[in-house]
Amino acid sequence: MATTYPIEAPVHRGLTEFRSTTIPKAASQSWAAGDIIITASGLATDFAAGASAVGLGLAGQAAVEAEAPSGSPNYANVDVYLLDEVLTEINLVGTHAAADIGAEFGLDIDSGATGFVYVKKSDTTNKRVRVLARLSGAVGDSNVRVLVRWLPADIL
Repeated sequence: MATTYPIEAPVHRGLTEFRSTTIPKAASQSWAAGDIIITASGLATDFAAGASAVGLGLAGQAAVEAEAPSGSPNYANVDVYLLDEVLTEINLVGTHAAADIGAEFGLDIDSGATGFVYVKKSDTTNKRVRVLARLSGAVGDSNVRVLVRWLPADIL
């Protein structure tokens, strides 16, 4: 009998010291330290459902802490921790198949109360991660936890 697992928060594993950079923050953005952010037109932007913009990293501080003086948020720098050396434990949403190991998929955000980011098995166009291993469940189960590596093309 197949099992459906709850969607849980991603857990980043790997280096104890992340590589980081700073990039300008886009106007009217809201995120917490540690949230996944992307770049759009070279500016740090909150990762949103269905986002296809390039550049994924973890916010080093909350967006409100990155506001520039004199009310010019477009040019405030925000610290971004790069995910190129980081493995992440995350949910793979959909029915798990043996062929998922080694496959590349996009990401999305749970539209329910959690708002957690997950691997979207049905998105093979906006590839962001490669699935390395299944950490829970079995073939045929839904929303299993997997270990992923971020694709280099999406690093800031």
